[in-house]
Amino acid sequence: MTNSVSSRGKRHRAISFRDVANILENDSCVLCSMLKRCHSACIQDADANHIQALCDFHAWAIAGAADAAVAARILLRLLLLEKQQPQTIASCSICEQVAEEETKHSNEFLILLDKDSEFQDWMRDHGALCIPHARRLLKRVPERDRHVVLALVAQAARRMENELRSTADNANARRSSTILSQAAEFLKGRRGLAIESP
Repeated sequence: MTNSVSSRGKRHRAISFRDVANILENDSCVLCSMLKRCHSACIQDADANHIQALCDFHAWAIAGAADAAVAARILLRLLLLEKQQPQTIASCSICEQVAEEETKHSNEFLILLDKDSEFQDWMRDHGALCIPHARRLLKRVPERDRHVVLALVAQAARRMENELRSTADNANARRSSTILSQAAEFLKGRRGLAIESP
């Protein structure tokens, strides 16, 4: 188990794949599920002294989800920085932190996939990957393990296709159907996470 530093400079326990069963959402990508937890912590633990810039998504997330006094200090600091250095473009502090966590979790995933048959079995039975994470992993996974990543994507795609067809054919389908958000995540990754697809 490794430790990482939160946006407040505090050390916190990094999430391990051994913990993933506790955070995995219904057939969600294991990496997206882990990053969602990290993402939420970055917003909840945000500190004005450690936030240098925010993207649109994270500015709205801070405004809507962080403690009001903390959010006000962060936004005031960014406003004052903008007044001092107008049009200076910096990378979003939260995007950078989540990207670091994504790299750590992807590396851990590849190590476990390569060396831990119990993990491979668990992934086959319970795991899922979104298409963007699968594409990124396929660039790095050893040839002997590619079939596991491809099987995870194929399995999730078959399940989603069936559920989407059922929802599409049901005139009484509820708008809040979870399959719609699951399919969006599967195709594009979790909202708010800058997952680049090739």
